[in-house]
Amino acid sequence: MTKLYLGSFALLSVGLIAGILLTGTPTSPAEVPALSNSTTLPSLTSKPQRDADARSRIEALEAELASVSARLKRLESRELISSDNADDEAPASSAESINVFGAPTEPVAVVDGLVAAGLDSFTAEQIARRVSESQLAQLELRDKAIREGYLGSEQYREERAAVRDQQVRVRDEVDESTYDRYLYLSGQSNRVAVSSVMLGSAAEQSGVEAGDVLIRYEDNALYKPGDIRGLTTQGEKDELVDLTLLRNNNQMTVSVPRGPLGVRLSAIRINPDDD
Repeated sequence: MTKLYLGSFALLSVGLIAGILLTGTPTSPAEVPALSNSTTLPSLTSKPQRDADARSRIEALEAELASVSARLKRLESRELISSDNADDEAPASSAESINVFGAPTEPVAVVDGLVAAGLDSFTAEQIARRVSESQLAQLELRDKAIREGYLGSEQYREERAAVRDQQVRVRDEVDESTYDRYLYLSGQSNRVAVSSVMLGSAAEQSGVEAGDVLIRYEDNALYKPGDIRGLTTQGEKDELVDLTLLRNNNQMTVSVPRGPLGVRLSAIRINPDDD
């Protein structure tokens, strides 16, 4: 929307400049309407002054157009980086997106959350350090790609995939119970809720309803909407798998065929001690 507005403004500026050049002061006596001898001439600005005013307006519009062009280039650069940062596996319907190259996690927040979840401070600090080092590697790769001009290229995607394979996540460093408490106590979402179910979908046929909270897919705990997408694409399509959910504070399990569930998901936060 911003680019559309700026682009329209740029076109309007060009039109105004062209209009001034084409409809400026008269160029020949024939263009000036004849006046009778009895007509009193109004006070008119001299032609040199009018020309100077017109040049000033043109220069001002040209300066504004140059400014708009520069802003458009900055926006295009930001969009390139933003689109490249977006995680390929984040579901379009989720309320949260996973951004591998997003803002680094605050180490203090990681340490405080892990300590609150029951880890000793030394272990928590070591985990936070490994997570920070992993994120620094990701940021350095992006910075290098921008500097050398290959951001968004096949080379960058391959290097990014290699960095992802080495990514250190808090989730991989602690057990499920500790990670669940860590998410909740650090103010992050830790549950996946069903906002709506598509008619005729696998979820509807298996009895999944809007308002259900999804707990596990097979043996995998679910904390983020993005967790579902990665799991439904594994294994054999249409093989039946167990989906554990919470409905009206009652836990139940239904069987669903592996593949798209056909649900819209949202991230919510629930105290694990209340499950």
